[in-house]
Amino acid sequence: MFDPFFSCLTFVITPRDASTRGLVTGPAVRGAFGYRLRALSCVTGTTECAGCGLAAWCPYGRVFETPNLGTAARLRGTDKAPHPFILKMPRAVDGHLLIHMTIVGDGLRDLPMIVHALRTLGDGFLARTGGDKSVNVRFSIDQVLLRTSAWTDEPLYAGAPWPADRPPSIRLSDLAAALAGRSMNRARLLFLSPTLIVSGGEPIRRGLTFDAFLERLLHRLDVLSSCFCGSSLDDDERERVRVLGGQVSVVHDDLRWEKASRTSTRSATRDSQLPLDGLVGSWELSGPMTELMPYLLAGQAASVGKNTSSGCGDYVVERAWTEEEGISGGGLK
Repeated sequence: MFDPFFSCLTFVITPRDASTRGLVTGPAVRGAFGYRLRALSCVTGTTECAGCGLAAWCPYGRVFETPNLGTAARLRGTDKAPHPFILKMPRAVDGHLLIHMTIVGDGLRDLPMIVHALRTLGDGFLARTGGDKSVNVRFSIDQVLLRTSAWTDEPLYAGAPWPADRPPSIRLSDLAAALAGRSMNRARLLFLSPTLIVSGGEPIRRGLTFDAFLERLLHRLDVLSSCFCGSSLDDDERERVRVLGGQVSVVHDDLRWEKASRTSTRSATRDSQLPLDGLVGSWELSGPMTELMPYLLAGQAASVGKNTSSGCGDYVVERAWTEEEGISGGGLK
């Protein structure tokens, strides 16, 4: 049974210098987080991870240099798998910054080290301010929230020792059960960060169709589930969802192309600018939303398209409704 599962965490942080708040960006946090996780994990002292015999036991290797173990049929021909984490773009709320992270399936085994790396990252990391100038950014993690299958945030950590038990996950089947009995034929999605959907080898810059979006979403969920959750999307279910998707029409398209980039911190491409372009804005759909909503919400947790581990492809179901009654789509962020 195809049943991907994931945990959605929100790190509530406060910059120790308010003037540096704008420097806590998704790419900056991702790069510094990877650097810190590697420093904490590596026991060999080598400068490169390629060829390391301990990669399969190394938290950094599993999280950032994720090997293809052959569990995903759609990844044949490559030695790399997607990362088991999705880091969303930080958002400012009431004087705090919220960093949303999704960890997929077995990636949760490295959660304590991930949290430890982020906590030590708060002691200071260098963020670019333009050109060759950098500023030391320091922050405190006030608490960590865990999203539940009821779409509420529950405190997981607030300064006390990290919980010994593995936090609960949300499954695709949990989403379907929570939505059972509801009737929805309209939905509005907000693309919060650049979302790059490629079709026929070319990026879609305008006129995104639901079929193209759904194809990449199903591929994303299938690969993540195959690599980290022990289940794959079979052809029958894929075709069933595709048929449903064929009944969806785009009734309002307010998407626009946004250019973005990040500075590479890898040794082979250090200081080069990596493009993070994509679509942002609102997108309103009409069709069998009740049946498709579990997949849309799972995609909200997993993000979709290219560069998801850098914060791209982040969208939310802002609202889902019928003609008679508005129903919130929840907030799997």
